[in-house]
Amino acid sequence: MLVAAYTEELTRERSPATVKQHLAALRMLFDWLVVGQVLPFNPASSVRGPGMSSRTGKTPVLSAKEAVRAPSTYAAP
Repeated sequence: MLVAAYTEELTRERSPATVKQHLAALRMLFDWLVVGQVLPFNPASSVRGPGMSSRTGKTPVLSAKEAVRAPSTYAAP
C-alpha cells in the first residue's frame, strides 16, 4: 500500500517515465530483499505504473546532407 501511495504522489510531481523508473528500482530492491529472505513478499510487484505512450522518440534524425557529411567528421586521427 505504501508503494502505491508513493507512486501516486510521485505521479503528481514527475513525468510518467520518471515514475516508471522509480517503480522499477523499488521492485528490484524489494525483489532483492525477498531473495535475501528479509521480506516474505514483494510489496511493489502488484503496483502498476502510470500509462505511457511514446509515439515519437526524442532522438534527433539527421538530414540527408548531414548524413553524408557525418562520416568525414569522424575521421581517424
